[in-house]
Amino acid sequence: MRSSLSICWPVCSPSCKELDELLSNKQIVYEFAGGTVGNTLHNYSLLADDASILLGVMSEEIRLGTSGYRYLSNTSSRVNLDHLQPVDGPIGRCFALVTPDGERTFAIYAGQMNELRAESIPPEVFAARQPGPLDAASQALLAPLLEKAALTLAINDAWMMLAVVTAVVLISLPFCRKSVV
Repeated sequence: MRSSLSICWPVCSPSCKELDELLSNKQIVYEFAGGTVGNTLHNYSLLADDASILLGVMSEEIRLGTSGYRYLSNTSSRVNLDHLQPVDGPIGRCFALVTPDGERTFAIYAGQMNELRAESIPPEVFAARQPGPLDAASQALLAPLLEKAALTLAINDAWMMLAVVTAVVLISLPFCRKSVV
């Protein structure tokens, strides 16, 4: 039974021969480029009618007709892409593998997405912002992201505590005596 494959990845181009072959053989049934941060900035710029700056890495090789090209073409012109750091190769891919009966699993390829250098983040882009509280649109945009980040940290802390308790129990087992009744 042949499985179909859906794929999404942040702005990048298919640069490997295997991926090009899967695309040409129609074994990849859907492509979507983008990511949470880029999509959020795009929507913020549209809804707030305000500019935003996207910082991160972007593949140097984006070809016409690819999902990366379509993503850039559809991104709001209010999103400033001038400070993206170019990298050689794809920046990340998420493969959603779906069988004909609906079973699915995901595979992540990080690529170059973690290669952002500190010198690629120019401090002057932040200097223009006046100090003080954020406007209502920015607060509405950031609140759910911060809440999700806080929940993720709390869950990670809970798992770490569970791991520590389990480790303590496992380490202490050899020192426990069986009591004779």
